[in-house]
Amino acid sequence: MKTENIKETAKLSHSEERPMPKGAPAAAGGMGFVLIIILVVVTISFLPVSPSMTLTFEVKTQVGYPQATTVAVLSTSYQKISFMTYFVSERDTLLLTPTTGQTGAYVLDIAVTYAGVQISSGNFSDIGDGVYQLKVNYFPRSEQRDIPYQLEIRLTAFGKTYPITVLIFPT
Repeated sequence: MKTENIKETAKLSHSEERPMPKGAPAAAGGMGFVLIIILVVVTISFLPVSPSMTLTFEVKTQVGYPQATTVAVLSTSYQKISFMTYFVSERDTLLLTPTTGQTGAYVLDIAVTYAGVQISSGNFSDIGDGVYQLKVNYFPRSEQRDIPYQLEIRLTAFGKTYPITVLIFPT
């Protein structure tokens, strides 16, 4: 019996004769599965799938003619952003940023609809003459290129409402 223990010890000291632990093949297969899941999640995280829209517009009142207020669209953009960008940004919320201008007494109401369903809206006060940028990011949705997002903008100034509708098509 003493000689068997010496032989067993000698076998374990040689790396080529070391027995494989029980469950090792299952653990190796499980690691492969986990790596595949991680790869899929990372890949999906960086795919551009979430709609993002930007609208730049100008509010302008003619000097001496407060009833001659206008809202003019300067630019629109539509793009798909990644899940990662979507989850670290403001989601499904209208963000209005003044790029130039001043605060004022105007009120701006904005509603965004897609395929006849309102998906977001916002009310902004203290709007004055200047250029504004509206940005919104949405959760991925089924879209059709021929159905636009419809942005209904209503500026109320000096007791009068100035409506404008902007269509942004998915690309």
